[in-house]
Amino acid sequence: MMPERGDSAQYALSAEQISALLNACETLEDRVMIRLMLYCGLRASEVTHLNAAWLDGEGNIRIPPRQRCDCSECKGEWTPKTKASIRILPIPDALRGDLLFLLHKAPKGLQRSRITIWQRTKRLLRKAKVKFPGGLSDNTAFPHALRATCATLLAKGGMNSMGICYYMGWKSLTVGEHYISLSQAKEAAMAGAKKIFG
Repeated sequence: MMPERGDSAQYALSAEQISALLNACETLEDRVMIRLMLYCGLRASEVTHLNAAWLDGEGNIRIPPRQRCDCSECKGEWTPKTKASIRILPIPDALRGDLLFLLHKAPKGLQRSRITIWQRTKRLLRKAKVKFPGGLSDNTAFPHALRATCATLLAKGGMNSMGICYYMGWKSLTVGEHYISLSQAKEAAMAGAKKIFG
C-alpha cells in the first residue's frame, strides 16, 4: 500500500536494496527506467514521456513545459505535474551510457504508459525481494520509493533544501527540509547509539 503524501521519506531504499533492485533489472529498458527514478528523481509520468528531444548538448535532461503526445492519458498534449517540475537535471554517470544508447535506438523513449511503468517497477521491486532475501519488504514495494530514495541520497550528499526541491520538482521547501532532517536524524541516531552502546 502506498503511504500518505509526505511520508515517502521513510520508504527510501538502503544501499543493499538499491543493489538488489539494479541486479533485478533484466533489460536495457528496465535499467533506464529504474535509474531515471532512482538517480534523477523522475516521476513515472516523466519517465513515460522522456524522449531524445529532452537531452541537450551539455549532458542534461531538460523537462519541457509541454509536448505533443498521442497517448490515451494525455489526449494530445503532455504537461509536467507542476510548474516546478519543469527543470534541468544532469545525467548521472550510472545512467548516461544506457540512456544515450536507448534514445539512439529508440528516439521516442520507452513509449510505455504510466501504468505500465508503475507495474513494471513494482514487479522488479518484488523480484528483488524474492531474489535477495532480507531485501525489499512489502511496504517498500512501490515506485514512489525510488523518488524518496533519490531525495534521501541528495540530502545525505549534502545538497540543501532549495537544491533538493529544484532537483525533485517540488514547490515547497518544507519537503526538501524534511528529507534533510530525516537524513541528519538517522545519522545522528546511528552515531549516538554506537557511542552509547558500543
